[in-house]
Amino acid sequence: IIPFIFGIITGIEFATIMLAFPLIKGFLTNPENLLIAFTSSFAGVMLSPLHLCLILSTKVLNANIYETYKIVFKSIIILILMVSFVIFIHNLF
Repeated sequence: IIPFIFGIITGIEFATIMLAFPLIKGFLTNPENLLIAFTSSFAGVMLSPLHLCLILSTKVLNANIYETYKIVFKSIIILILMVSFVIFIHNLF
């Protein structure tokens, strides 16, 4: 949850990784935990109202921000399901 919160706060993936990952480095001992941490940080950045790509794209394309967030939220749900599936398959073998 720490990478997700930093993603929401910063809106920039690089800053999220640099701020959150040193705080949770003890948690990042296996590939599954690293994947969970990166996915949660990415989800936080994509859902952040400070994400510059989202702000500029909606402004330039005259898109409705709420409709855009609906699409982004659905994409994040699909990403979480895919990562869960990958971790499940990895644990089988």
